[in-house]
Amino acid sequence: MSVAYLGSYYVMAHLAIARTPLWGSCMALRRSAWTDVRSEVERRDPEVHDDLDLAAFLDPGAARLEPRWRVEVSSRSLRGRAQRRRRWDRAWRTLERSWAAVPPWRRWYERLAGPG
Repeated sequence: MSVAYLGSYYVMAHLAIARTPLWGSCMALRRSAWTDVRSEVERRDPEVHDDLDLAAFLDPGAARLEPRWRVEVSSRSLRGRAQRRRRWDRAWRTLERSWAAVPPWRRWYERLAGPG
């Protein structure tokens, strides 16, 4: 269950934000990257996924998946329908926020068109 949920969440998040999703439990961030987006990310709303929100506002090349990094995480947040529903609600809230700034089709167009 956890692998299916997290795997599908990763794929769907990547498609939705046209960037590599970040996982707060296993990520590093350069100060310069934070400085670039800190005024755009949501820092007060506890119902926003902060790592997904951060990923949505970073430049597409600012994050990458490092397959050698491994961190075990608890699956307690996936236990029970209410917990899963809360996580999906938070994801939608976060995506709606980022899509209001830049819609997903524009993100993908800009990403595929490349620089310049």
